[in-house]
Amino acid sequence: LMRQGGEELELRGPLSTLSVVAMDRGDYDGARPYQDEIARLARRFGDGYGLASALNNQAYIEWMTRDVAAAEARWLECVDASRQAGTNEVLAMAVSGLGDVAFSRGELDQAASRFTEALRLNHELGFLEHSAEMCLCLAAVANAGGDGERAARLLGAGDALHDSVGSRVNVSTQAYVDAAKAGATAHLGEEGFEDAFAQGREEAHEVVQEVLSDG
Repeated sequence: LMRQGGEELELRGPLSTLSVVAMDRGDYDGARPYQDEIARLARRFGDGYGLASALNNQAYIEWMTRDVAAAEARWLECVDASRQAGTNEVLAMAVSGLGDVAFSRGELDQAASRFTEALRLNHELGFLEHSAEMCLCLAAVANAGGDGERAARLLGAGDALHDSVGSRVNVSTQAYVDAAKAGATAHLGEEGFEDAFAQGREEAHEVVQEVLSDG
C-alpha cells in the first residue's frame, strides 16, 4: 500500500520490521534485501542515522553468514556514517563489530582496543546492557591472552550489569562467555574462578572504570 501510494520514506519502518523478523528466525539471507532497500532509501532521502543503522545491520548479516571481509567493510563504512550523523549509539555497535572481526583473526590488541572503545561509548550513553556485553567480549580477549583472573572478573562484571537491568547474554556473545569461563577455570581452578567472578560481580562499576582507565 505504501508503494502504491508513493510513500517511499515511510517504507523504512515495515522493511525494518520484516528484517528483524527474518533475523529472529535465523534467515539472514532473507533479511538482507530489506536492509539493502533501507540503505538505498536512507541515501536517497539524506537520512544519516537511517543509513548508519542500515550499514550496521548489513554488517551484522554478513558476520552471521560468515563473510568476515564483507562485515568488516560494512562496519568501517558504518563508523564513518555514524560519525557524520553524530550517532554514538550506532557507532558503538559498529566499533564492537570491528572488535569481533579483530578477535576472529587473533588480533588481540586490536580487539581489546575496539571493545574498550565500544564500552566507553556505551558507558557514556548509560547503556548498561551493551556495557555488559562489552565486558564479556573483553573477558574473551583476556582469556585468549592468558589472563584468567582478569577474564573471570570481567565475566562477573558483565553478569552483574546484565542482572541490574534484567537483560541476558546475547546469543552471539555466548560463545565468548563459554570459552572465557572454561579457560579462566582451567587457569585458576574452580574456587579461584568463583572468587574472581564474585569479586567482579561485586565491583562491576569499578571493573568498568579500570578497563576505561587502562584503555
